[in-house]
Amino acid sequence: MVLSLCLCVSLFLYAVFRSMMKAINRKILRNFWGMKGQAFAIALVIASGVATFIMSVSTMQSLKLTQSVFYRDYHFSEVFSSLKRAPEGLRLRIEEVPGVDRVETRVVAAVNIVIEGFSDPVTGHIYSVSDYGGSILNNLFLRQGRLIEPFRDDEVVIGEAFAGAHGFKPGDTLSVIVNGRKKSLSIVGVALSPEHIYQMPPGAMFPDFQRYGVMWMGRTPLATAYDMEGAFNDVTMTLSDGASLNDVIDRVDELLRPYGGLGTYGRKDQLSHRYLSEEFKGLEQMATMFPIIFLGVAAFLLNVAINRLVSTQREEIAALKKGLKHLARIFFSGGATKVIPASFKVMEFTNESDLDLIDDMIQRPDDLLLGSAHPQGGNRISDDPGQGVVSNEFRVHGYENLYVTDASVFPTNLWANCQATVMAISHYASRFVAT
Repeated sequence: MVLSLCLCVSLFLYAVFRSMMKAINRKILRNFWGMKGQAFAIALVIASGVATFIMSVSTMQSLKLTQSVFYRDYHFSEVFSSLKRAPEGLRLRIEEVPGVDRVETRVVAAVNIVIEGFSDPVTGHIYSVSDYGGSILNNLFLRQGRLIEPFRDDEVVIGEAFAGAHGFKPGDTLSVIVNGRKKSLSIVGVALSPEHIYQMPPGAMFPDFQRYGVMWMGRTPLATAYDMEGAFNDVTMTLSDGASLNDVIDRVDELLRPYGGLGTYGRKDQLSHRYLSEEFKGLEQMATMFPIIFLGVAAFLLNVAINRLVSTQREEIAALKKGLKHLARIFFSGGATKVIPASFKVMEFTNESDLDLIDDMIQRPDDLLLGSAHPQGGNRISDDPGQGVVSNEFRVHGYENLYVTDASVFPTNLWANCQATVMAISHYASRFVAT
């Protein structure tokens, strides 16, 4: 009989709870449908912000990975130095510097470029490569054509950006003025180099692909044309693991100073790499800024939507205020001398006639403190003051007119909803309160 009664009570409470949840869900759906246009706009803005962030981060990771792989596979140097002129034998002394791994000396010639049909002055640099088409460092990635045949003095490979700016392709010719002499060169290839991803003239702030070009030529013919046989005027290096860049720079500067050294610097100060790094920093800032803008707009729209939703629910706020005043009157009727409603703003009433002030003090939902819980066991029941807070008559030990009849008087927590139990003990305790 008792088991059946408990089962019936449980089923009844479950049905009430389920019906309440259905009503709440229906209200949420009605509210959402009433602001479906705003909700769609907010969702679209949030989705755009998240998509922009994901796209930007993915793009940055892809670009950095591509840069790293390209630098590694084509042996981008870590240390660079230019000078007036030094004998090739100096290379052996540079290789002996602690921390230096690989060294490549080369000839770099400043040239004026003559392009038919283009009247503006064009300058450039020709970098030497091995006479057999390869290099130890800063290898070329061919985009079109081929590398230079051994010891050919009329063949050149040009940078892709310069070729694209003027429409050059393998088989075309151009003229350069090197060391005061004009020379006609045949373009045999178009290439990229990790050293010249951005082809920028020295001292320039921005690339100018039409008026500055980078080219590569065999070491022997370029050295002959530039009076550098058996010598070099540029050197690049890579470092061993754990090497100190500053120590290497100091030692190399010391070696090159008698030969007109113009200063040694690391990869981070190399013109193309530095410009590319600044571009990446700008992209990273954009990747952070644009999602913040999108999400900020979404937050603003959400705040507007919520404010409009609140303004349409004045009836619910009025009902809550009416309930607060009704509960306060019950407390005053029961003999309370001070009533403190559950509100965000602290309100204390000592007179029932002042309760109408609640209407002015509560205007928005966040002016109220709403909650529902059944904390259990905090004021456990026991006739022994050392074991409990309230006696078996629910009177707080040490007080004559203070009673507690909620779930806090339970000796321990229940394993089920305690609403019915609280109602039962409150009804049971009422006889002690009445007497």
